[in-house]
Amino acid sequence: MTTPNLPKVTPDTFEAEVLQREGSVLVLFDDHTDLAATLAEVLAAAVQGRADRITGFVADAEAFAELRRRYEEQRHAVDTYHLDITPVIAL
Repeated sequence: MTTPNLPKVTPDTFEAEVLQREGSVLVLFDDHTDLAATLAEVLAAAVQGRADRITGFVADAEAFAELRRRYEEQRHAVDTYHLDITPVIAL
């Protein structure tokens, strides 16, 4: 359902591809719903022509369930991301 022109990221490649990448990185944690497909289109449009400033990835939400749970547990009150609901686009 997701837009094919967004590269996929896996738990094995997440740190190198996302956390260590320079610039802005957006990751869509895809739960394979119609909403996720729509968000994938929006994300693809947002990064198109801006590869020098924004990188976008799609991640299978189920494959990242444990990692997302750990991030949510470590989140502080001042943090703005909420990864406990899918689909989600995280910065």
